[in-house]
Amino acid sequence: MLDLIDQLKGMFDFIILDTPALLSVADAAVLATAADNVILVVAQGQTQRGDVRAVRQQLSNVRVKSMEVVVNRAEPNGSYAYYESDSR
Repeated sequence: MLDLIDQLKGMFDFIILDTPALLSVADAAVLATAADNVILVVAQGQTQRGDVRAVRQQLSNVRVKSMEVVVNRAEPNGSYAYYESDSR
């Protein structure tokens, strides 16, 4: 799979890999090492804070190049400040 991603990088400007949740299978962590950027999608009010920390640690362990977080299902006036990350 990593060889295929390398080939595709030579053909396309952007490649999007949609993987299962990081905590459920190891595939996502393996693919994350080949990515230029990882976007972690968390659902406000549903994703547990400890899970976000565990995923962040898992991605740090495999040395991802860059990670961003998108909070979905956010309430228009809700607070999601606890997802704020420490500087890397």
